[in-house]
Amino acid sequence: DVPPSVLLKAAEITAFFSQARNGTKIAVDYTTRENVKKPSGAKPGMVIYVNNKTAVVTPDEQTAESLKKTGFVTYVNFSTLLVNPDEHAELLKQ
Repeated sequence: DVPPSVLLKAAEITAFFSQARNGTKIAVDYTTRENVKKPSGAKPGMVIYVNNKTAVVTPDEQTAESLKKTGFVTYVNFSTLLVNPDEHAELLKQ
């Protein structure tokens, strides 16, 4: 299980890279990998997911920019941040 503090930090980083980066209460959905599916014939980047939860956060520019430099952020698409929390849990706890 990923600690709640790590999930919240990841959501703050995701919010920063979203189109809503200038807001203060951004809803970010999250779920486990097995709950994410790509519909047959869908455009690249299009996925559907189930069993999600939502974190309401304020974007964290400072952490997002520092993680960009480390290579921690591997892919950002709208409000989706794909990271490996097991490998980078210490960075997210900062």
